[in-house]
Amino acid sequence: ERQEATIDFSLTNLRKEQRREYALSDPHALRQETAMTEDEVAKCGLSSMQVFEGQKLGGNDRKKEMQQGMKEYLTMQMQEKEARNRADKEWHDEADRQASLANHVRAHCEQSDMMEMRNDKIAEAEENRMLAMTHAEQKKAKLAREAAEREKHCATVMHQDKMRMAQDYQLASNGKLVRTEYRRLTLEEEQDVYNQNA
Repeated sequence: ERQEATIDFSLTNLRKEQRREYALSDPHALRQETAMTEDEVAKCGLSSMQVFEGQKLGGNDRKKEMQQGMKEYLTMQMQEKEARNRADKEWHDEADRQASLANHVRAHCEQSDMMEMRNDKIAEAEENRMLAMTHAEQKKAKLAREAAEREKHCATVMHQDKMRMAQDYQLASNGKLVRTEYRRLTLEEEQDVYNQNA
C-alpha cells in the first residue's frame, strides 16, 4: 500500500514535463514555438542576430512590397529573355540571308567558271583543228616535194651520159683516156680485134 502511494505520487508530481531542464530536451519545442513580435525582436538588439540589414518588419505591407518587387523582377527577366530571343532570331535571319547571298554568288561564279572553261575548250579544239589542218597541209606538201625530188633525181640519173652509156670511153683534155670513164671498145676497135684473131 505504501508502494502504491509512492507510485501515485510519482505519477502525479514527478512527471518529466515538470522538471526544470525539460525545456532543453523537449521534442515538441519547435512545434510549439511562436514567432517573436516586432517589439520582442527590437528588444533583442543587434547581438541577437535576429535583425538583418534590409529587413523591414511590417507584415502585409512588406509582403505586398516583396510581391510587387518580385513581379517587376520577373517581368524584367521576361522582357530580357524576349529581347535575347528576338536578337538571336534577327542574328540567325541575317546569317541565313548572308549564307543565301553567298550561295547565290558562288553559284554565279561557278556558272561563269564553267562557261569560261567551255569557251576555252572550244577555242582549244578550234586551235587543234587548225593545227591539224596545217600539219596535214605541211605533210602533203612535204610528200609532194619529196615525190618531185625523187622524180627529178630519177630524170637526172636517167639522162646522165654515164648511165645511158652513150659513149664508149672519154678522153681527157690532154688527149689521154680517162680510165674511170672507160666502158668498152668501139665497134671499129672490136672489129679490128676480130680481124687480127682470125
